[in-house]
Amino acid sequence: MGSLSSGGLSGGLGGTGSGGGKGTGNGLGVGAGMAPGMGIGSGNKNPFGMLESTAGGLRGTFYDLKQTKDLKPTDIDDDGVRAELKVIASKGFRPRDFEKYFKAPRALYQTKFMIPLLAADKAPAAFEVDQYVQPRRWFVVYQGAVMAPKTGKFRFVGAGDDTLMVRFNNRLVFDYGYTLGATGTHANIVSPENVEKDKNSDTVKNFKRASPMPVPNINYKYSTTPRINNDVSGVAVGADFPVVAGKTYPVEIVLSEIPGGVFTSMLFIEEDGATYQKDPAGYPILPIFRLDHSQPDTSQEQMPPFDPGGPIWKFVPGVMPHDI
Repeated sequence: MGSLSSGGLSGGLGGTGSGGGKGTGNGLGVGAGMAPGMGIGSGNKNPFGMLESTAGGLRGTFYDLKQTKDLKPTDIDDDGVRAELKVIASKGFRPRDFEKYFKAPRALYQTKFMIPLLAADKAPAAFEVDQYVQPRRWFVVYQGAVMAPKTGKFRFVGAGDDTLMVRFNNRLVFDYGYTLGATGTHANIVSPENVEKDKNSDTVKNFKRASPMPVPNINYKYSTTPRINNDVSGVAVGADFPVVAGKTYPVEIVLSEIPGGVFTSMLFIEEDGATYQKDPAGYPILPIFRLDHSQPDTSQEQMPPFDPGGPIWKFVPGVMPHDI
């Protein structure tokens, strides 16, 4: 959403990787090629995930809603994307609902979700399809399974620009950003101020039926994230969900950018009843939802504070949501 000021992205995504290669039929394929790669290189250079699945991570698939799988234009506009996100949210992120759209041959594997501010064109570049895809009206679906680190009640906290949705244990438990996936509306429709004006409005009633999020919004505004604070009142608290230590749970995460410009995605995990350090404004400093011990690149622009400790939701290999 919007534009990105200079600075912060001068390092690019870095690394080397495979080029476009040759495809068959109408596909693009991924081969050795001679084109510049978009590998992660060393460290955490590709914020959308790792090239290889050997280390474990949720499998991320990039879709371009502007094109069919045969590379023909769909003529979808921004409102059309919002309508499509509502369908995806209501039906449960089913792969068959994405099949009509162009899919990047390259998959990425993610163990954490922390992209405070990034140019929207970095997403198609990360999936090696920037020569085919304009940086708007796209979404990425991450799917896999994790093992609960302890028994208790948890909730996701975060925000997306434009969209960040999370299904956990086959239930939509988080949906917050500039565009709410389940409703296709802006986050402020159930802000404390708007809810106070008319608690019984059809807007509030419809939101409660479609969204898992608390009403009104519960937000944390960290001083280091002025953009997300201004656009969507900070990160938001999602619905509680129970887990049992050692049990495997399916998890699915959808990221989306609609008009282009810049992109944001940040996802924390908060344990009900736990005590956390607080920032100067009194907001809890939370651990990132992560599947391994790796940490995000803290040099990113508008990086929120986070607890580098916290539980590891260990990735469970060989299991997809439809298997559980």
